[in-house]
Amino acid sequence: EASNLLLELVNDVLDMSKLESGEIVLEEVPFNLSSISEEVLVVIEQMAAEQNIRIVWEKKEVIHWNLIGSPGYVKRILMNILTNAVKYNRENGSIFVKLEKSDKNVVFTVSDTGIGIDRNNLDKIFERFYVVDKSRNKNISSTGLGLAIVKHVVKAHDGTVTVNSQLGEGTTFVVTLPI
Repeated sequence: EASNLLLELVNDVLDMSKLESGEIVLEEVPFNLSSISEEVLVVIEQMAAEQNIRIVWEKKEVIHWNLIGSPGYVKRILMNILTNAVKYNRENGSIFVKLEKSDKNVVFTVSDTGIGIDRNNLDKIFERFYVVDKSRNKNISSTGLGLAIVKHVVKAHDGTVTVNSQLGEGTTFVVTLPI
C-alpha cells in the first residue's frame, strides 16, 4: 500500500509539473467514450464495493460515442473525480454519474453522498497538495494533487469544472469539455 501511494505521488507530481509548465500535449485521436468510461467504471466499482458504495451510472443522453480528443486525459479526469467520490463517501453511500454529449461538449456530472466540503474550502480544493479537512479524514490517504490535475487538464481542453457541496451531505462536480 505504501509503495502504491509513493508511486501515485511521484506520477502525480510529474504530471503536475508538466501541466504547470505548459508541456501538456493534448492528442487529437479517435476514441470511444463508452469504452473509456467502462474502463474507469471497472476500477471505481471495485473500490466502491469495498465500502459498500453504490454507483448509479447514467449514459442515456450520449448519442455519439466516437469522438476525437485526448482519451488518456479524459480518462484521468473521470478517474480522479470518481476516486475522490469513493474516498470521501460514507460506507453504504452512493455515487451518481451522468454522461451527456451535446453537439460540441461532453459533460460529466458526478454527485456523491459523502462528507461534503465546507463552503470556505471550496476555492482551495483545486490547489496543489490541498486535502479537505484532515481531522475528519484520518483514514484517507491522498496526495492532494488529483483535483489540481483535473483543473489543469480541463483548462488545457478549454473546458470548465465546477463544484457544489454541502458539508455532511455530499459533493457534485460538473466537468464540461469541448470535444
